[in-house]
Amino acid sequence: MRLDRLAPLLMVLAFLLNLVVCFLDPTEFRGTRALGQAFFFLGGLLLLYAACYLRRGFFGEVEPNLNHLVTAGPYRWCRPPLYLSFMLIVLGIDLMFGSPLGILATLLLTLPSVIYRARLEEKALADHFGEEWGAYKERTRLL
Repeated sequence: MRLDRLAPLLMVLAFLLNLVVCFLDPTEFRGTRALGQAFFFLGGLLLLYAACYLRRGFFGEVEPNLNHLVTAGPYRWCRPPLYLSFMLIVLGIDLMFGSPLGILATLLLTLPSVIYRARLEEKALADHFGEEWGAYKERTRLL
């Protein structure tokens, strides 16, 4: 099995472990619920916004399945807005639980799994779109 095929699985496993940590964390930050709900809501909106621009490309693997590079909408501000939305949702869950260990798990497990998948996807996009990808990457931030 190719290692890049494991990237989606790693993200899901990191997310699930993150949820378990939040649920089992005996400590609690007070007063973070509303902030967590805001992050969760904003992440969900960004996810929908980005998915609308990708349309059928939304359900792709690491390899691009569109014939054009999407650079409009949320893609003009950050390279993988879907991954940014995922991170906002996970951080929102951590804050809703008030879990300092959940936040730590997000930083140590979920964020690296998202960056790993984003880097694999970027390589595939560079191979597929060449100079067009390079120009886009120069003017747009990662996450």
